[in-house]
Amino acid sequence: MVTLTWAGPSSYSFCFDGIPRGGTVATSTVGVLNDKDASDWWREGMAEALQEVRPSRLLLYGGGVEDFDFGGCEVVRYKTRKFERGK
Repeated sequence: MVTLTWAGPSSYSFCFDGIPRGGTVATSTVGVLNDKDASDWWREGMAEALQEVRPSRLLLYGGGVEDFDFGGCEVVRYKTRKFERGK
């Protein structure tokens, strides 16, 4: 299983290299949605990933992007669980 990650536009030229096109990939929104800049960066990177990798299925851990257009890609969503300290 391939997990998509990127570090902004400067990483697009190499961060999707070697990923088989048309398969199943995974990514996460954890840690990026509480900050507008990070959220925008995630959305831009996800759009680039969809264009470059063209996955048939995306396993998405986290929420907050219900309005994002994943095109024809099947999205399987996994909700995050909140961790409680001391338990």
